[in-house]
Amino acid sequence: MKGAKTLLITGASKGIGKVTAQLFAENGYDVAVNYNTDLKGANEAAEYIRKVGRRVLVIQADVSDSRQVEELVKRTVEGFGRIDVLVNNAAIQSMFKIEELSEEVWDRTIDVNLKSAFLCCKAVVPIMKRQKGGKIINISSVAARNGGILGPHYASSKAGMLGLTRYLAKELAPFNILVNSVTPALIGDAGSIATMSEEQKDALRRQIPLGRLGRSIDVAKAILFLAENDFVTGQTIDVNGGWYIT
Repeated sequence: MKGAKTLLITGASKGIGKVTAQLFAENGYDVAVNYNTDLKGANEAAEYIRKVGRRVLVIQADVSDSRQVEELVKRTVEGFGRIDVLVNNAAIQSMFKIEELSEEVWDRTIDVNLKSAFLCCKAVVPIMKRQKGGKIINISSVAARNGGILGPHYASSKAGMLGLTRYLAKELAPFNILVNSVTPALIGDAGSIATMSEEQKDALRRQIPLGRLGRSIDVAKAILFLAENDFVTGQTIDVNGGWYIT
């Protein structure tokens, strides 16, 4: 176990976060699994990580709260001694048009989807500087590219993550801290699509050049690539089967 790389991933109790935590463990990482309310899902991820022979921490925290983020990072460092990779994955989704959107829903969406990434980066960067390197990967969305369908609150929160990524990539490059983002779309086993009917999913499949919905593992592999590459920073990887091409 000594000398293993370590991952801290937020929102890791289900979907893309859970699959990513498991994939990193398969590739030799010890993993801090953050969750907010879904302890069962977090424990399932942790059980798998232990089965593949890696260490795991399960840490509850609302990552939109600075004090809880500080405790999350503190416990991760106490448990593993370092943080090599931070994946900002925590997010919430809801669908509202502008006239229906309340200030409360706007604020909560920005807090969970964007402010949390800022808080986690702020807490982790000093640790990565002391280590003389690290990777930060922000999980955005195709909504940051084309506005999406969920509403202005969600699109704005995810677009903000791309701006945060590009700025931090420039600021942190001299410290060997690489910052990138991933923009998934049409992932069939995660987020809002997972709750759709088969008829709705079929309609989406017909729009995708590759002819199928994405899977969480497709996104997880892109995240792992960014974690393992030492010469990519300030970039965004689109994972959508060709549905949206920049």
